[in-house]
Amino acid sequence: MLKQFYNKLYFLKNYFQEITVFSWDPEYTMRFHHVKSISHFSPIEVIREIKTSDTFVVGGELIDDSGGGLTFRLSKPFISKILGKKVIISAVSAKPIKFEVRKFLLRKILSKFELITLRDKFSYLYFKKLGLKNIHLVSDPAALIKSAPTSDIERIFKKYEIKKNKRIISVCLHPQFQQKRGWSVRKIYNEEILLEALPEAFDNLIDKGFQLIFIPTQISRVGDDRILAYKIRKKMKYKDSFKIIEELYSPEEIKGIIKQSELLLSMKFHPLVFAISEGIPTIAITCENLSRVKNFHKEMNLDRFTLNLDELTSKMIIKKVEDLVLFKSKIKSIIQLNAEKLKKRAQKNFKLIEKYIA
Repeated sequence: MLKQFYNKLYFLKNYFQEITVFSWDPEYTMRFHHVKSISHFSPIEVIREIKTSDTFVVGGELIDDSGGGLTFRLSKPFISKILGKKVIISAVSAKPIKFEVRKFLLRKILSKFELITLRDKFSYLYFKKLGLKNIHLVSDPAALIKSAPTSDIERIFKKYEIKKNKRIISVCLHPQFQQKRGWSVRKIYNEEILLEALPEAFDNLIDKGFQLIFIPTQISRVGDDRILAYKIRKKMKYKDSFKIIEELYSPEEIKGIIKQSELLLSMKFHPLVFAISEGIPTIAITCENLSRVKNFHKEMNLDRFTLNLDELTSKMIIKKVEDLVLFKSKIKSIIQLNAEKLKKRAQKNFKLIEKYIA
């Protein structure tokens, strides 16, 4: 996937001599990101690493209380604080906590940390409402990642027989299930809704002259985006015109592919950030468990192009694509303004980190 820590890791290497990542899949993390990694579920190794570190950074998390997740997410930074380490919560999102006891716990723990930055306005306002003082509104560092050179993208297009002279719609979808804390799996949405709406919508868009590219951002034992794409293609009339990228490319390359697109259809947060930062119009598909996608699109003044998955139909998708094409110049103007805002706020995040680790 576009690892939740990756966009921070990309820049944190400028500030720290050595970095160790706690991961669900350490082997994959080391192979793909070229960084030392240990399992979340090796307590002795985790504590050993914390003891020898100077700073503990949490990046890209969603802080909520789903399935006991609050305790799990805060346990390591809390231990780090007990051991006298600096703790930075960097560019996270948050969902409202339901129970007062958990709110109290969250407030007490987070108030001890040196720095907390939130990557969307809704999370920032929620933390402010909780009474936290050490918080700052920033953007996700994905906005600052540079697209891969055009020559690299042309190589990818050639491999998958993607035609640059055809109008491209890039697609990023979220798997139906999400692995939580290594041993449990949570159902995020009903996949059948997508399998009913998307094949018909994609065939219709291909009829209108569009070329569709599916871009996986997660291929690991934790999850594989391509499985859903294969199911969609199996139900399509124009199977050969729905190009599924089979391998996991770097964030720079994924951003470069999106940059060559006329628009992006996405259920995922980071591809949306990539698109907006490159001035590419977006359509977001969201549900209750993908609130950060909905919040991000709303903050970008693009809620008109946000689709509720539970009500999704092929006609709704086609209509949104047609509207984007019809109002392209107006939408582009909105997106360009948001792109500059995103980049400035993302730069602010690392200026704050630099200040607090000095």
